Amino acid sequence: MDLIALGEVNQITARSGEVLQIRPKAANSRAKTEAYGSNGQPIKTLPRGFYLRASFTGYILETYFA
Repeated sequence: MDLIALGEVNQITARSGEVLQIRPKAANSRAKTEAYGSNGQPIKTLPRGFYLRASFTGYILETYFA
C-alpha cells in the first residue's frame, strides 16, 4: 500500500507482499487505468487486483477446516 500511496505503482511486482499480492487484472497490456505518479501527476497503468497467496490460503484451510 505504501508504494501505491507514494505513486510507485509501477514498482509493484507479484513477488511483493507476504500474504497478499497485487497482480495485473487486465486481459492484455493495452487495458489501462488511471493512477498517480510519484509527483502526483495522473498516469496510465495496468489495472491490478489484490489476491491472497496460495500458501496463506492453504494454511487457513488446513488450520481451520481440516
